[in-house]
Amino acid sequence: MFISELKRLYKNNLIRWIIPCLFITFNLFSASIFYGKENLDYKNELSQMNQVEIIENSYLNDQINAYANYQNDIINRIESNNAKLNMSVFNDEFVRTQLESENQTLTKIQSMNVEIVPSYAITQFFESYIFSIIILVLCSLLIYSLFFEDILHQSMFLYKSTKNSLNKLFFIKLAVFLFIVIIFTFLCLGVIFLMTQWDGISLNTPIQWLLDYRFNITMFTLFDQIVLLMFIQAFAAIFIGVFVLMLVILFRNLSLGYGVTLLFLLSEYFLYSFTSVSSSFTVFKYINLYYYLFGTINHVQWVLVANRMFDFSLVSLLFSFALGFIVLLISLCNYKNSSLGFSNHNARGFQVNSTSLVWHEFLRTVFFNKGFLIVLLILIYSLNRYSSFTVSKSQGQLDYELIESRYYGELNETILNKISQDIDESHKALVILTNQNNDGQNQL
Repeated sequence: MFISELKRLYKNNLIRWIIPCLFITFNLFSASIFYGKENLDYKNELSQMNQVEIIENSYLNDQINAYANYQNDIINRIESNNAKLNMSVFNDEFVRTQLESENQTLTKIQSMNVEIVPSYAITQFFESYIFSIIILVLCSLLIYSLFFEDILHQSMFLYKSTKNSLNKLFFIKLAVFLFIVIIFTFLCLGVIFLMTQWDGISLNTPIQWLLDYRFNITMFTLFDQIVLLMFIQAFAAIFIGVFVLMLVILFRNLSLGYGVTLLFLLSEYFLYSFTSVSSSFTVFKYINLYYYLFGTINHVQWVLVANRMFDFSLVSLLFSFALGFIVLLISLCNYKNSSLGFSNHNARGFQVNSTSLVWHEFLRTVFFNKGFLIVLLILIYSLNRYSSFTVSKSQGQLDYELIESRYYGELNETILNKISQDIDESHKALVILTNQNNDGQNQL
């Protein structure tokens, strides 16, 4: 049945054409990064940096200046962390563990012989959303073609001859879905590997040799970082696709399933974009679909959950797999009800001059659903407000968040009252010193 599902999917004209188009699109966008004018100008100056006195490229300038003082910066960071560890104010176990962990990594980095490598293009790829968007489109189309078309046409009656037929069909369709997504991801990985090596940088290069990752807490190579980034983005897209599948099967309604998914993604967006690092909800800022799908995965090492410290990677992995298993279990338990078809998928109160169910559902969801229009207006307003500033995902933003968490910790009511008292006492001390100074001048 696995081969049969693959053949049936191949006969779908949309899928047969869209997958090559998505792959070609990925190649073109990647080529525009690696062979674009900005990267070519950067590499040209990089090759001549020992022959010219003035470097015009800003990224290369930052690269040269950063790595010229790299060893001193590491030493200063280690000394600063050691000084903080000896101060009584830094008695929080979470902060101390964070500082000690950073020192261990910095000590390992200190032993490296750093080279200036052509890292502009691959850094731009890490910060781009090319693969995220393409893999998300692919997952959405595959979920619709594999699962929803059978429900729309009510062809699932053919598989109800035995008790376990629908369960078997569900797992086969899921296997086909994962197989295609993984193969597509490997193909895209191959493209990036080739372009990276043709760009003049080895895949065995330590990630710390990239400017924005020079103080990265993980001892990854460039190969590791590319694989990690693209597979986490693929997993996030898979999860979104499976989440839509669960909701549509649960509600037996395409519009309602997609609408609830949109609300869920909006909540994830707000948690990702507007949650402060000092908030008690910080864990939801980093264990977040947007962070996995559009972040650079340059994460902090520890997270605090219920006043206990956990490794970020371990928490992310366990949380993602547990949630994915629950979603699949709910989908499987309700898949047998899908043989009845969708509920109320015909037109209500309007006519659509088309026999295409896909077009019909698109119009009904976008133009004839008041709830969707309200959510869309809220989204447009939020994007308009959000456009006035950006959330940096660079190493600089990570440094800022770590510094903020070290010096301030969690900003609750008690801490804010203490800060207010300190400000008042400082103001009183300033008044006393000013008066004493004035009295001294008068006596003179």
